[in-house]
Amino acid sequence: MEKAIKKSENYNVFWGIVLSYASLGISLLGSFFITPYILNNIGDKNYGLLSFCNSITIWLTVASEALGASYVFFATKEDTISGTEKRANTLFTKLLVVLGIIAAVISIGIVIVLKNSGVRFSKYTEEENELIFLLLIISGINVSITILFSVYRLYNNFKKQYVFVRGTAILISAIGYLGNYIVAITTKSIVFIAILSLGLSLFQGIANCVYAIKVKEMRYENAKLDNYRNDFYSVVRYSSIILLGAIISNLDSNLDKTLLGSMVSAEAVTMYHLSVVFYSSLCILSWSFVETFRPQIHELSRKKNREEANRLFLRICKVQSIVVLFIVGGFISCGYHLVMAWIGPERISVYYYTVVLFVARIIPLTIQSSSEYRRANNKHALTTKIAVLSILINILI
Repeated sequence: MEKAIKKSENYNVFWGIVLSYASLGISLLGSFFITPYILNNIGDKNYGLLSFCNSITIWLTVASEALGASYVFFATKEDTISGTEKRANTLFTKLLVVLGIIAAVISIGIVIVLKNSGVRFSKYTEEENELIFLLLIISGINVSITILFSVYRLYNNFKKQYVFVRGTAILISAIGYLGNYIVAITTKSIVFIAILSLGLSLFQGIANCVYAIKVKEMRYENAKLDNYRNDFYSVVRYSSIILLGAIISNLDSNLDKTLLGSMVSAEAVTMYHLSVVFYSSLCILSWSFVETFRPQIHELSRKKNREEANRLFLRICKVQSIVVLFIVGGFISCGYHLVMAWIGPERISVYYYTVVLFVARIIPLTIQSSSEYRRANNKHALTTKIAVLSILINILI
């Protein structure tokens, strides 16, 4: 029986890794083939306006990111102590629902305040400002939906259901690119593209919810909130360091787009965003590989199986280093002609932006597994401080 369970887990891990790479491949191919059509039909300015709005509403996710990175630690801890993760499910669901509602209220409230107070973005016309306000609301609701349903994705990953999670993500990604192409060709509206993204987030959230509850039998405790007070404080202490890292990381990846959009132009945001498309693909590749092994990392740490943990750590680091260096080297040598063929010579600055982003992130991306090991042992403060210092230097540069 134990061998059958182990074999099933190895099967899920293997196909989880395969599907992670397949998801990345679809993302790259989708971006390569669909983005030029979107740019040519919607325009660089409208494309940049959506990226500009997303760079603002993404701040609503920082707290949920920290909680999401904490879930596996506490679920593993509860499962080891009591044989069930019901307590962690209950606490994290309540917290994420509250954060999701707050995100929706903040995004809508900010737009109402800006409109009623007469505040406008000086670089844009009145019509473009109205479009920005609308996109902020749609993007904010999208973020809210993602947060509300995120606990089910976390639970499915904790149960090592990588085939379902990654497979669903691939399906959503494929539908999204096809839908963006159709919308760009037929409506030429960035608003409909934003609405399509919202609808797909809702569909993915519901799919993870149904699978977690109906298939994997996700359950909750029926207890009063007072019973979770100590657990709540533990979660806050554990995730506070992660939250700091998430805030600095968002500064690093989104502040530039916000500043470009508010002080320069939407077209400048588009150029920078296209560079981030390549860089984000590298990040997703590195992150998803560690994400696949996250439950095993925490399980081995909880069992204090250091020998097996070290072997797993070395295997992850080797694969990460090889893949990251291969992609970075490949892009530096061939990326110029790729960008020329992709979006044309008038947007060649995308290549130079991407090279700078790649080179600056090589080391952080190849040591992500060490950060996860420190989190598993609740010793992640130093790693986060080093990461924060590195990102602050990048921001200043």
